[in-house]
Amino acid sequence: VLCHGRMSWDPQVINVKIKTPKVFPAHSEVSDEGRPAWTRVQPLCILKRADRLEECYSLVVIIIRTGRTHQIRVHLKHI
Repeated sequence: VLCHGRMSWDPQVINVKIKTPKVFPAHSEVSDEGRPAWTRVQPLCILKRADRLEECYSLVVIIIRTGRTHQIRVHLKHI
């Protein structure tokens, strides 16, 4: 997964609950009222745009144990 921003080099496990509204599933968010979700994030490299050196991207490997709606997006936003 290519994500916006510079991620730390340490592998991370994100184990927080995700709540997905039935009406607007795209508005999934981390919530204590949600269902369990587990994601492992392993950074591979940091990339910079040639025309905007201050703008960084992280290329990461994602492993998920659960399959919640928008889980990868929600968990990466959380960290």
